[in-house]
Amino acid sequence: MKRFLMFLEIISILNYFLFSAQIRGYLFDFETKRGIHSVQVLLKELSKKVITDETGYFEFSNVPKGWYTILVEADKYESMEVIVRVEEKDIKRVEIILFKKSEISERIVVTAFPIHAAPYFSISHREITRQSIKDVGEFFRELPGASSIKKGGTAMDITWRGFTGKQLNIVFNDFVKIEGACPNRMDPSTSHFEAHDLEKIEIFRGPFTVKYGPNFGGTLNMSPKDFMFTEKEFKYHGKLSGSFESNGNGKNGRFIFAGGKDIYNLFISGGYRSYQNYKDGGGKEVQSSFNSRDVSLRSGINFEPHQFSFSYNYKFNWDVLYPALPMDAEFDRADIFSLDYRFKPSKSFFNGISLKLFYDMVDHSMNNFKKPTFLNMSARTDVKTWFYGGKIETELNWGKISILTGVETLEEKRDGLRKRDIKTGLMAGKQFTDIIWPDALARTTGFYAELGTPIKNQLFLTMGGRIDRVKSLARSPDPAFLS
Repeated sequence: MKRFLMFLEIISILNYFLFSAQIRGYLFDFETKRGIHSVQVLLKELSKKVITDETGYFEFSNVPKGWYTILVEADKYESMEVIVRVEEKDIKRVEIILFKKSEISERIVVTAFPIHAAPYFSISHREITRQSIKDVGEFFRELPGASSIKKGGTAMDITWRGFTGKQLNIVFNDFVKIEGACPNRMDPSTSHFEAHDLEKIEIFRGPFTVKYGPNFGGTLNMSPKDFMFTEKEFKYHGKLSGSFESNGNGKNGRFIFAGGKDIYNLFISGGYRSYQNYKDGGGKEVQSSFNSRDVSLRSGINFEPHQFSFSYNYKFNWDVLYPALPMDAEFDRADIFSLDYRFKPSKSFFNGISLKLFYDMVDHSMNNFKKPTFLNMSARTDVKTWFYGGKIETELNWGKISILTGVETLEEKRDGLRKRDIKTGLMAGKQFTDIIWPDALARTTGFYAELGTPIKNQLFLTMGGRIDRVKSLARSPDPAFLS
């Protein structure tokens, strides 16, 4: 029996050494083109560390198959991350060039993202929050291939590869969808979420996934920040921050608390933001003040193989000035509820089934009380949108092949009126009521299936199909459309 056990151990050790791979590389100075010695190189996924020799050479042995991140941090040099893929019995060769830290007061940063096999990439929480931003849309002004339309001090509208508005598919936490109520897009979808609460943003470059619906412009999936606790004792984490900006007298405050243990977790965050009008480079005051507060709550229960989670997001903006629009926002309130259940068995080709439900509402009010047009006409608009739905999704794995199937139903409603009081001219004293959203309803039911499998290095095959049935209805149209 002892000989048999020893034989099994020898086989496992031989398999480990025979089928694992190596990563070999050099560190070079960009200016001198010479190797950099005595620098620590970290293989993040395996927590392995090595030191470069006199020629800048480093080596990682016994590396299993997979994707890995090589991190290099050296004095007087900018830190560098390189992502590599290693196959079985492979010798991966890497050359890393380090740039000396800039000595000028401002840095010129060129941003790029690694090319993955799948037609999408993700942006980490660290990258999103590396500088002070007022909303998610502001971050996209620095992203290659993207921009955002600025209409005021906050709530910027994202543009991605020339697509914007409804041409883009904005998703939160893999399924939740929300639409702003304002017809002038004072409140785009991304404005109802705080950037500091996001773990990452996944960007799909075009119609290369059917999971999120029929969309050709691209999909942005915003994943919330999660704190998972695996120990049996209760653990917690907290953070309190604040800041002040002189131009515009901007005040920011934020708190985060996360706690839990192996069977449950809780996350709470909240913030307050207040900005006054700012001055441009010519000293002109720009009417762009706004106030905002938000709260996020997420909790989960974990009874393997069952997982339950609930989340609630609240965002309230008030007294928001938009110099580029005919009205300003008196207030904008968003409430978002979601419920998620997942069954994930262990060691099975059936990778799991998930059920997702959500409900959200946006209440928006705007007026022209601080606009020049108020001298001739007083106007006020009150609009609302509702969005709710559910989805069931399953995933199967056969070796390297994964098959994703799902059924979902969504319903969106919009309603709202504008009231106008004429002050001057022949129509002075008269009042008008205009239909902005004619109690509109759009109901979508869809089924999709998607297959994915790697073929070889840097080549990944994705095939998918989707069928949707859409019903639209205007239950209270303007009489002018019926005449």
